[in-house]
Amino acid sequence: MKRRLIGLLCGFIACLGWHMAQAGAQELEINLPVEFETLQIIMTDEHQTWLAGYTGEPMSSKPAVLQVTSEGEMCCFEEDATDSSFFFSASLSPDRWILLRTEDGPTSPTEAVVMENGEVEQRIRGLGKAKGVFPVEDGYLFTTMANAGNGSVEMRDAQGRQLWQMELPHMSWVRDVVQESDGFYLTGNYQPGLEDDPLGVVIKLDKAGNVLWRYESEGSEQYHQGYLAEDHDAVVVLGSAYPALPKDSALSPVIAKVQAGELIWHEAYIDPENPYPLDQKFLSAIRVGTDFYIASQKGNASGILSMLIYDAQGQLTHAWTESVQPIHRAGNVMFTLEGDSLFLTAEGTANHFQNAVLRKIPIDLPNKVPVR
Repeated sequence: MKRRLIGLLCGFIACLGWHMAQAGAQELEINLPVEFETLQIIMTDEHQTWLAGYTGEPMSSKPAVLQVTSEGEMCCFEEDATDSSFFFSASLSPDRWILLRTEDGPTSPTEAVVMENGEVEQRIRGLGKAKGVFPVEDGYLFTTMANAGNGSVEMRDAQGRQLWQMELPHMSWVRDVVQESDGFYLTGNYQPGLEDDPLGVVIKLDKAGNVLWRYESEGSEQYHQGYLAEDHDAVVVLGSAYPALPKDSALSPVIAKVQAGELIWHEAYIDPENPYPLDQKFLSAIRVGTDFYIASQKGNASGILSMLIYDAQGQLTHAWTESVQPIHRAGNVMFTLEGDSLFLTAEGTANHFQNAVLRKIPIDLPNKVPVR
């Protein structure tokens, strides 16, 4: 497949209309090009942000990756193909990442593309219907997703050779993979049927792909991210829970510790200003030392995120709100820590704009008021 590089978005710079606002030394606000639709933030740091998505019209779009520097400069790496699409990515290093795409049309098999500085370095084919890729020691774990039913996981080495493959009974979607010395933790959810509520699931595999134990949430939850706990054979999972009231639309960020297939503790956040939130949706999390930082959409509030900090025992220590305006509703959020500042990178639709906005905000952590 032919690939081309568009330096500084020269292919559509005339209708870009971007601007940068410097409210602080590292604060950045950029209107992304109308032609670029973001699907995922690949990575972000104080120097640059990489976004995966599409360019072009809806029916003739091309998979592309957009680089935005801290000076507001942009480069777009675009594939000369309208019959394939990127749909998942993972960062291998600041300038090196792996993306999944269809080989030839939406129903064709998946291939993985390893890129460095926008250049294709490696292609891994024959991945069936893989929908997720997770870099691990000595290779990659590829996972499939089932709308209702069982997913699967496949291990490939760094050269793309298959080592093993297995079905995941009662796990529809693997959202994250955490590696430990004796195996892997898969976190995600299971949906028995299309009309059923999802259940949070954690599965531990050994290095040969054998199931060591499995945990399933008692209530309706979705686990998005996982981190190794300090204890052996334990993992901390973060995601969204569906409280009992109101039934259909309420979401709350949730954090839980699971050890050897047993639930150790579980906490769900309820906003004290709105105890029955509409779509208090989990967006992203990181671990800083032994603490866990969570960003979630604050109900229907325009451009407002709830920021939460939990300690290693699951106790809420800090809670505050952060504005990402002019973004109306954040579709993607990612963190990076630089010294005492937390840089929050958010992407989403802006008020009164058809195109998306990328906003990077420094957060002074020492001045955040703890929970009373």
